[in-house]
Amino acid sequence: MVHFHYHRALRDIPHLGIRRGMLLCHVFSDLPDLTAAAAELRAWARRHLGREVRLQEAGTYRQHLDLWGPALQVCGAPADRQTLRRWLRQGRWPPTRPDDQKGAHPV
Repeated sequence: MVHFHYHRALRDIPHLGIRRGMLLCHVFSDLPDLTAAAAELRAWARRHLGREVRLQEAGTYRQHLDLWGPALQVCGAPADRQTLRRWLRQGRWPPTRPDDQKGAHPV
């Protein structure tokens, strides 16, 4: 399922038109399969934005879309705290590669 995490820009990013304090949104998928999650995010973008998008941190459990400005109009309600925390911790568990499992423990 696609979820939304709203936050404020920590700094200006002039080439993107982002100003410090501007509202931004991470659009992320909670699907455990990375390929399926990427496909879900790309399909969501085509459906709601009408275009292809570049995934941030593609191929990892933290892959997401970054949206701001008028694109925020297509975003939904913020993810609940539990869903957001689970996604933010994904970088540590489950591992992003099979060889990362040795000695890894869930957080």
